[in-house]
Amino acid sequence: MHRLLGLSEMKANTQWAPLAVLGYRLQQRKFFDPLYQQLDPNQKKIRFTSQDKLITCLVSIMSGCQAISHINTRIRPDRALAQSWGLECFAEQSSVANTLNHLTAFHVEQLRQAVNTIYLREGRAVQHDYTSRGLLILEIDLTGLPASKHAEGSRQGYFSGKKGGVDDNSHASVPLSIMKIC
Repeated sequence: MHRLLGLSEMKANTQWAPLAVLGYRLQQRKFFDPLYQQLDPNQKKIRFTSQDKLITCLVSIMSGCQAISHINTRIRPDRALAQSWGLECFAEQSSVANTLNHLTAFHVEQLRQAVNTIYLREGRAVQHDYTSRGLLILEIDLTGLPASKHAEGSRQGYFSGKKGGVDDNSHASVPLSIMKIC
């Protein structure tokens, strides 16, 4: 069964539309239920649960916040984004920081168990049939560095906005640590 997403008029807009769609879809599928069921940090709840604050932290990371202190200026004002993640609004950065500071080793183990439950339920590697399909090969390369056409397993890839690879003398996407010295 395929679910279709549609467009409708909203009272608010978001600058994070792809992130909002992801949050909406994860909420529909009850993706974070193990987090709410298995994590019990015993913190008082005034407006947000500890799980809500952890989700706020996750969304802040995915939106590019480089520090917890960026939550208030980057995602907290965006109510449409928060609502797509099942929250009325995002938690304030100081309460997110306090929650993270109060997690003990026991809470981290509970969090690890919740993430493991999600992984076992959602992960494709767990569902891979190794006997009939053989090894599961997962290749991730986020560097965007050019590779020689003679490199093992090398194929033509995609560089954002570029028709071909970067030539050997270009400084385009090569870190200084591996640049050729000319």
